Amino acid sequence: MGIIVARRARRRQRRIILILAILILLLLFGGYVKLIRDYFRIVALRKEIVVLRAENEALRMRIQRYRSDPLLIENYARDRLGMKRANEKVIYILENGK
Repeated sequence: MGIIVARRARRRQRRIILILAILILLLLFGGYVKLIRDYFRIVALRKEIVVLRAENEALRMRIQRYRSDPLLIENYARDRLGMKRANEKVIYILENGK
């Protein structure tokens, strides 16, 4: 009887050790996966920052052009807002029945 009990106890110990080893591996692997996922997120965010900085610079330059060129503002007002000077008349030409 003593041998059977000892064998069962060893089997139980092996199972517990195996379960603990699997849990430790899962915890380590899960942390590694999160680390890789975070790394790729950081890389993507850095690329997005580069794009946004370029867009920011383009907008700054556009603002500077509008501040320094009154003709540009006038053209914008005429083309996009349909504005005119006080002494001008606007004539719309319809094409192809539009």
